[in-house]
Amino acid sequence: MTSTIPAKRKQVKTTLFCADTAVTNDAFRFGNVNTVALVVGANKTIFHVHEDTLCTASPVFKAAFESKFKEGTDRTMEMPDEDLDLVEMFVSWLYRNTQHDNLFELSGPDPEQRMMETARLFVFADKYDLEALRLGICEKIFDLAANKENKVPSFAVLEYVYSNTQRKAIIRQIIADWFAWTDIRRWHLSGDESEAYSTSWLYNIPEFGVDLALALYNPSCDTTAPTPFDGSKSEYIQKFQKKKTSS
Repeated sequence: MTSTIPAKRKQVKTTLFCADTAVTNDAFRFGNVNTVALVVGANKTIFHVHEDTLCTASPVFKAAFESKFKEGTDRTMEMPDEDLDLVEMFVSWLYRNTQHDNLFELSGPDPEQRMMETARLFVFADKYDLEALRLGICEKIFDLAANKENKVPSFAVLEYVYSNTQRKAIIRQIIADWFAWTDIRRWHLSGDESEAYSTSWLYNIPEFGVDLALALYNPSCDTTAPTPFDGSKSEYIQKFQKKKTSS
């Protein structure tokens, strides 16, 4: 449920979720269950969330709401730089996090838009250390890569991912493998567009160039060998996590 903080209001104590309620300690109970408030964006849209549910999902939120700082005392976290649509998707996932197929129901019909939305949600999950959400997104991207009819991510998606994730982020590995195991003729580009695409990511996203080169270096990476996406996505993710831990 969302609501917007009005410009002027009286501070009241209530056990109900209401747009006109103040953000006070007594306001954050729903029955006998404690709740906290996420105040999102410039318009200060409020999401009331069960504290246990939120803190179980994220050690970042747990640390914040158990601290002696404003979040811990006021039971409120200001998130002025977060996008409303991302937090809506996150809260929706939070209450049904075993249903990854329903995770992206807010996505538009355009595949490019869906892929960018998926990348943005991964960055959000990474920021707040939402491990289950992060893995769910990786499984979703794995499924996209496994379908040979799907196009590889666009330059805009690559640029966003590599500008907002750390070097060993699993989303980078999946995307690099996606490109490496896709016939270059099926990158859905031709002529001048193809040349512009290749030079763009090489010059502007050099880390992607390195990841792609490492993926292409795989001796079994040819058109006749099984691809990483022919196997189990859980095994793929476990293998990546094991490699990340050992490196």
